Amino acid sequence: MIDLDDLESRACSGTLPAGEVAALVESIGRLIDPDDEWRVVWIVGVAAQHQPESNLQAVYLPWMEGYLRRRDDPWLVRTALTVLLNRWNLAGDRLGDYLDEVIALIGGIRWDIPEDVRFSDDAQIVATSQAGIYLAAHVALDLLDALIRVFDNVSHEDGTRHFALEAIGLAMGLPWQSLLSWKLGTQPDFEELARVEWLVEARKRLMREQAAR
Repeated sequence: MIDLDDLESRACSGTLPAGEVAALVESIGRLIDPDDEWRVVWIVGVAAQHQPESNLQAVYLPWMEGYLRRRDDPWLVRTALTVLLNRWNLAGDRLGDYLDEVIALIGGIRWDIPEDVRFSDDAQIVATSQAGIYLAAHVALDLLDALIRVFDNVSHEDGTRHFALEAIGLAMGLPWQSLLSWKLGTQPDFEELARVEWLVEARKRLMREQAAR
């Protein structure tokens, strides 16, 4: 029996040896309950984060990125994305290497497991937030377009559209502080929100740069 709690504790303290990390990964499909696979992904991510002198991140980067393409378990996707962008700080240039997956998450993937829609929303929120940070320093028209489409899509939850609007604000150079002071009302008027300055400017930028292609 693998004690995931013990492994996670030692991963967080930076004392989980590379050999045990490898053994844990190899145990997937044999000794790990499928419902706990996301914990393996998390433990590997945290172990690499807290041992920067090791090569764990380089060794497991392709393995971790492979989880972005999983369509059977949205919580796995969400966990891998959180590790890559937040724990391993790859939201900068590296995000451009898997824009297709991030754009798919922002738009909302049709998951194979309907009851996991809440987990799907979590993955969408992580992708949306990191997209805004990436766009503040990079040009990626398809990514900006995906954020605007989420805001415009009335079938999305209000909170999802709110996150998209905040991400667009980040993309347009607004500081976190100004966005944190901007609150979504209990009954948001999205027609009014559609006229906020940074969204109007984002639409203009998108149209201008698309025309210049």
